[in-house]
Amino acid sequence: MIVKPINVTDLYGQVNRETQHDQEGFIRYMHPNTLLKHASFTLLFLIALLPHCLAQTWIASFSTEWTIGTEETEPHFFRLPDLLVTDQNGYVYICDYGDTRIRVFDANGRFIKYIGRKGKGPGEFETISWLLIDAENRLYVGDPVNGRITVYEDADRETFQSYGYPRLMIRQVVPVPSDSLLIVGRSRTSENDCIILLTDLAFHVTRSSCIARAVLFWSPEDPLYAMQAFRTSVRVAYRRGVLMVAPWLYQGRIFRLEHHHNRWQATPLSGRPIKYPAYTKLPDGTAPWDLAPSEKNNVSFFSGPYGRIALRIHRRSLGIFTLSKGRWGHFSVEQQQDPPLGFLELWDERGQYLGHAEIPSPPYEILWKDSGRDTFYLLRWQEELPVIEKAQLQLRRAH
Repeated sequence: MIVKPINVTDLYGQVNRETQHDQEGFIRYMHPNTLLKHASFTLLFLIALLPHCLAQTWIASFSTEWTIGTEETEPHFFRLPDLLVTDQNGYVYICDYGDTRIRVFDANGRFIKYIGRKGKGPGEFETISWLLIDAENRLYVGDPVNGRITVYEDADRETFQSYGYPRLMIRQVVPVPSDSLLIVGRSRTSENDCIILLTDLAFHVTRSSCIARAVLFWSPEDPLYAMQAFRTSVRVAYRRGVLMVAPWLYQGRIFRLEHHHNRWQATPLSGRPIKYPAYTKLPDGTAPWDLAPSEKNNVSFFSGPYGRIALRIHRRSLGIFTLSKGRWGHFSVEQQQDPPLGFLELWDERGQYLGHAEIPSPPYEILWKDSGRDTFYLLRWQEELPVIEKAQLQLRRAH
């Protein structure tokens, strides 16, 4: 029997309580003194057992409302849309890869207008790395090359102000209550490995800003640790003081972070059984022209201070999201299968695993989910063209 630890940690990856379980996730050993010393650990013991008793099979599918991107002329033609947000009026804001304009569509998928253009002047962008709609329905546009954040305050997105860009490498921004922002990224100046931060609306970073460090999600002994920490390769979702985090290279475990006694406590949560690694590292020096045509779609190349890495991706996260009825949903795709197979794993609001559903035709990426509704914006490929679908998630228990 192979035994490994299951831990409750703080944001530094420091273990608070520990037990052990086997490969299937069943607890096999717990020292009696631990039970006596930490009475609250009994609850963790039961929670670790319950998923194997209560998990169910679900049926999930997407019901498409509209699709854009099927035409070969702009504004309906995309190269690779990588940023999408919606506002409180239902407008959809899309940024295509390499474009420095934001395309605005209404809730029915009808094109409205462009925002911005390439340049260094007011209202112009050199690059767009992220978009944000805050609680006041303001649109934020991050332009690190021009070194500024442009904020559109009116509903027509005509009036804007610009602010200096923070000393952060930002991957994702999530608005949270109390006039705060949740940042997935890292400091440009600090040497620490903090990759999730909490700031004010001006993106000010303090000593107490750090929520989680890279060591919480990956071991420093992992050969991909430097790459994943540098790229902040996680997906996040937030609801009512709880943050759920899924590593992009998904190994069958997500993390639930909750604020207690002025500290963020992290609990790893297991989902469906995973039988093989999320990736295979290819030999150093592997180049795109070394790959067979059938391999190219599943191999990714990464370059940075950590060097150049080629990975054959077997399984990746498409994102974790808040769902109706207090549930959390994590989408992943098994790329090594032909055709790829998607999965949706479900947890309740307390972190109890509810089971999973197979998704036979998974999207290539999930770009966005509307707040308060199970409405998703999916990136798919149709005849080698990227298209965006607005779709409703249909979910029910299997009989």
